[in-house]
Amino acid sequence: MEQILRFIRKTGKLKIGTMQTIKSIRNVKAIILAKDYAGKQKIIKLAKRLNIEIIILDMTKEELGKVFDRGEVGIISINDENLYKLFLKKRRESI
Repeated sequence: MEQILRFIRKTGKLKIGTMQTIKSIRNVKAIILAKDYAGKQKIIKLAKRLNIEIIILDMTKEELGKVFDRGEVGIISINDENLYKLFLKKRRESI
């Protein structure tokens, strides 16, 4: 799953962090959270109100951050429908 997240990031259709996700909220197709993300409830409430899919990964903020060569990352968003579908397909294959 790490490879697909890196690929989506290279397309420019993946936003990292709360501020980037909120700034692009009109284009967000899915919000992906680390399991230990502190603002989880607020983001879930916002996503439900805007009818945006929420996925909680079985990864910590530190683990998710390593995917992108960063420190801790608690939230990312995918801003393209086809890339979101590709992410879901790859996620199912990895389970």
